[in-house]
Amino acid sequence: MNSLATYRDYQVQRATLRDVWKIRQLEKLVFPQDAYPLLEIVMLILAPISRNFKMIAPNGDMAGFISGTVGTMGRPGWIITLGVNPKYQRKGLGRFLLQWCERELQAECIRLTVRAGNRAAYTLYAETGYTEVRRRRSYYRDGEDGIEMEKCLNPQPVLPSSPLPPAS
Repeated sequence: MNSLATYRDYQVQRATLRDVWKIRQLEKLVFPQDAYPLLEIVMLILAPISRNFKMIAPNGDMAGFISGTVGTMGRPGWIITLGVNPKYQRKGLGRFLLQWCERELQAECIRLTVRAGNRAAYTLYAETGYTEVRRRRSYYRDGEDGIEMEKCLNPQPVLPSSPLPPAS
């Protein structure tokens, strides 16, 4: 499969239907309480507004996965899920996948939701420019809050409310 990008010796590739089982296994490993069901992963892969990427380790393992949706009709894009296998964490792979997906979504603003207790993920998002938009009470099945965060990549310039005076 063609690599879209390389980070160190890791390859970023488009995720396809052939990858859904491995993505599901990675989801269960990284998010034991919140893993997306297999059918939802299939729907993400098939959705025309989704952008799905996998990170392949030098040994061929799927080291990480990210899925995002393109913003449409003025709505923000969304990072749906981002997971890195624990044995490959703390190598910058999540940051690289996040930044890659942001470019691919080509949205003015991108949002995501993170567990309030997931400090590592929250820190990654904050360090890459995401800010809190709102807290979603009891967002997760176990009652934990979700924190919705947003990053505006191409903010529109603020135009003056009245025309500028002519130059003298």
